[in-house]
Formats: sequence, structure tokens, C-alpha cells
Amino acid sequence: MITDEQKIEFWKGWGVPCVKCGKWSYGTTLVDKCCCHSPEYPGVDLNNLFRWAVPLVIDKIMLKQECSSDVAYAILFKKWLQELQLNIPYAADTLYEALKEVMKK
Repeated sequence: MITDEQKIEFWKGWGVPCVKCGKWSYGTTLVDKCCCHSPEYPGVDLNNLFRWAVPLVIDKIMLKQECSSDVAYAILFKKWLQELQLNIPYAADTLYEALKEVMKK
């Protein structure tokens, strides 16, 4: 299970999307850049990962590999499937791990 500390660290690594207003903060804290009085980090679930993190990873893969989005999705989903086979009941956690690993490379 992903802890609150891991969740915050994960989102800060991408830039931080605020759930309330949708504004992204880069290189600083969410509180410094958000127009909301009480910004919220997104949870680490499939909806938020696909909404916020997957598009960023696909763009990074396309830039690094100089490939199309189809190939980038294939790279990411291959990694996710490898993680998922080890931990089937926790699809969001395995996507989280796959995203982290792809971003490290």
C-alpha cells in the first residue's frame, strides 16, 4: 500500500497537480503556486494516474526514444504488465511502480 509520504513524494517528482483547480506547480511546493487556499494532492489511484501521470510519462518516453505515442504506450504498458503479474489485486500500486521505474530511466 502506498503511504501518504510516498504519494506526496511521487507527485512532487512530476510537478504537482492540485485536485481542486487543476493547476500544476513545478519545482516548488503546491501551496506556493496554487490559487486554492487548501490545495490537495491527488490520490494514487488508477483514475488520477491516468489523468495526471501517464500523459507525462508518454511524452517523456516519446522524447527519449524518438518514437510515436503508440510505441510509448507499448513500453509503459509492458512494464506495467510485468509489475501487475507480481501483484494482481493492486493494479494502481503496480501502475505507480511502473511509472516510477520508467521515469528513472
